[in-house]
Amino acid sequence: MSQLEQIKKQHQKGHVKKAIEGYLAYISKKPNDDDAHFALALAYKDIKNFEQALKAADEAVKLAPSAERYHQFKGQMHMALGQSDAALKAFRTSLKHNPNLYFSYLALGDIYLHREQFQQAEEQYRLAQRVHQEAPPAAVKLARLMLLTSRREAAGTVLQAAALHHPDDPGI
Repeated sequence: MSQLEQIKKQHQKGHVKKAIEGYLAYISKKPNDDDAHFALALAYKDIKNFEQALKAADEAVKLAPSAERYHQFKGQMHMALGQSDAALKAFRTSLKHNPNLYFSYLALGDIYLHREQFQQAEEQYRLAQRVHQEAPPAAVKLARLMLLTSRREAAGTVLQAAALHHPDDPGI
């Protein structure tokens, strides 16, 4: 097992601070390992240090600019820090690298909804549904948006379709 894998095992076992020390030591020896920077970012996120998590994710992106999961993670950290413009950019970038990222579409929809840009929000929720037709959150978010914009019948149709796919889901 590699040194990085050993550190990840510590992290998985919940020894986050010890794992952070391990990641930092590992990165000091191998600064071009994007996976190590990303693992460090995940560890910082686990202790709710979103600024450090974002810095580590930025390093991972510099080393692997087409890794969509790094951009998606950056979007999440920007959201945690209340930086919606930067989050919007990061989620859009993640989708440029992989247009099948369900959670990036949901996040973009949420950002647009928060900004009361309802048409853009609806578009993102519909794209999320296309990517993952079986997942109820996109349908529920779309239906709520439709209710907010006084489209009760359309909301009911969306929820009925989701309920057919997930009859046991209490969230629908």
